[in-house]
Amino acid sequence: MKKYAVIDSFQSQIPEKYGNVIINAPPYNPENIFDGKTEEPYFSHTSELYNEEIELTISCDTPNSVIYYTTDGSIPSKSGVSSVLYDGKPIKISESVSIFAVAYSESSYRSKVASFSAMIAPVPPESELGIDSDGNITSYSGSARSITLPETVDGVKVTGIAANAFKGNKKMTSVTIGSNVKKIGSGAFMNCRNLTRVTVTAKGLTSIGKNAFKGDRKLKTVNLRKVKALKKVGKGAFKGISKKVTVKVPKQKKKAYSKLLKKAGIAAGRIK
Repeated sequence: MKKYAVIDSFQSQIPEKYGNVIINAPPYNPENIFDGKTEEPYFSHTSELYNEEIELTISCDTPNSVIYYTTDGSIPSKSGVSSVLYDGKPIKISESVSIFAVAYSESSYRSKVASFSAMIAPVPPESELGIDSDGNITSYSGSARSITLPETVDGVKVTGIAANAFKGNKKMTSVTIGSNVKKIGSGAFMNCRNLTRVTVTAKGLTSIGKNAFKGDRKLKTVNLRKVKALKKVGKGAFKGISKKVTVKVPKQKKKAYSKLLKKAGIAAGRIK
C-alpha cells in the first residue's frame, strides 16, 4: 500500500507516483492547517487599475479572527518573516502592489488565502503634457513610472498621441491610453526600454502608427480588449518587444486583429 505525506500544506500537490516509499513530513504546525471553519478574508476594493492612491481595508466575518498579510508575493502566516498583523486601519496604496491575506480563528486554524492586486497609474499634471490644436499629446516631461493619459489637457480634448511623443522615455513602466484616443502616432512610444504594460481603453482607436512601440524590449502586456474599431497597424509597430508578450483583443475581433498585429511584429500565438 502506498503512503503519502503532504510536504507543503499551502502549495504542494502529491504526484501521481512516488513508488512504495514513505515521505517524511515536517513537524505538525496548526498555523498551516485549513479546516474550513475560518472565513476567507476580503478586501474593500476590487483588483483593477486605479488613477489615484486608495485606502484598502481587509475584513473577515469569522468572530474574533486575526488577519495577516504580505506584499512581497509570499503566503502570509503567523510566523512568516514578511507577514504583517493587520491592525484594522486602512492601508494606503500609492503604487502598484499585490497583497495576500489569511485569517486565523481562535482555534489557530487558518482560512484560505485571499489575494488583491492594484495597478496605480495616476493622471499626470497638465503642466507635464504638451498638446496641439488637434488634440494630440505631443510630449511628456514627467518622471512617473505609471501614468494614465487624461481626457483633456488645457481644455483640449485628447484624441491622439503624436509621433515620437514619448519616444525614449526611460522611466515609464505602464501607460493607460484614454477613451477618446483614435490614433497612436509613428514612434509614439518607441525605445521606452522599461515599458512593460500598455492598456488602451479607447473603443474608437482606429490606427497604431509605424514603429509605435518598436524597441520596447520589456513590453509584455498589451491590452486592446476594449478596442472595437482598429483598422490599421503600421509596419514594425511592435518590432523588438518581449517575445513573451501577451496581446489581449476582443474575442469577436481576434481574427481581423491577428492579421493586423502579425504584420506589425506580434506572433499569432501571443494574441489572446
